[in-house]
Amino acid sequence: MNTSIGKKILFASTRGDFAEVAQALARRGFSVHTCGDGSQALERALAMVPDLMVVDVDLPMIDGPRLGQILRANPRTDKLAFLFVGPEGREVEGFRRHRDHYLARPFNHEQLLSVALGHLSRQERTEEVTRGGKQVEGDLEQVSLTDMLQILGHNRKDGTLRLERDRVRGEIQLLEGTVVNARLGSVEGEKAFFRLLTWDKGHFSFSPGVAGGEVRITQPLDHLIMDGLRQSDELNAMSGDLPPRDALLALKVPLE
Repeated sequence: MNTSIGKKILFASTRGDFAEVAQALARRGFSVHTCGDGSQALERALAMVPDLMVVDVDLPMIDGPRLGQILRANPRTDKLAFLFVGPEGREVEGFRRHRDHYLARPFNHEQLLSVALGHLSRQERTEEVTRGGKQVEGDLEQVSLTDMLQILGHNRKDGTLRLERDRVRGEIQLLEGTVVNARLGSVEGEKAFFRLLTWDKGHFSFSPGVAGGEVRITQPLDHLIMDGLRQSDELNAMSGDLPPRDALLALKVPLE
C-alpha cells in the first residue's frame, strides 16, 4: 500500500518553518502545495480539496481558526482535516479532536512529519478497508471506529457496521453516510452509539445495503462523534472519584 499516491497536502504559513517537512513529503511522492496567507489558503483549498491542511494559527489575512471555520461550512471542504500549529495552550474554535490535530511551537521537524504521515497513513488504511461495494472486515486495533465512520460518512455509504469484543456484539446502521441507529445488547439509539464509540479493540465487519428498522438517531455524524468523545472524557475525568465497578454499595435511608 503506497500512502502517497494521489494524496494532496496544503501548507499555509509565512514563517518558513514548514519548508523542510513539505520537501520531505514531496520526496515521498505526495502532492505538496504551499501558500503564505489565509486568503490564498482558502482559494487553494476550495480548488484542490487537500487530504490534509497544515496551518499556522496566526496566518495573515484570515487566521488559521477562522480559515477552518469557513472551509468546514462549505459542503465541498467540510470533511477536511487540519493540522494546526501554534503556541502552547492556544484554543482553536471548532477543533474536532477526532479529525484535527494541534502541534505546539516550538516543534522539531520530525514531530510535524510524524503527525502528518500518521494521519495520512490512517486515512489510507481506512479508505482501503471501506473501498468498493463488498463486505469488508478487520480489527479495530488497525482501523479506529471514528476513522471508519468518517470515511463511510464521506462516501455516503448505506449498510450495517457490526462490532464484536469479548463476545459482546453491537452494530451501527448507516443510511447515505448518516448514522440512523445503533444497538448494543438491549440498548439502542445514541446511548448505544456512544458506548460503542469507546471501543478501541475488537473485530468489525461492514455489510453494504439499506438496513431496515426505525430511525433512532438524527444528529449529524460529526456532532455524534464529538458528543461521544466529550462524554467519554467527562467519564474518565470522574473515574478517580467513583468506586470500583465490582464494589458493593449500600443505600443509606434516613430514619424518621
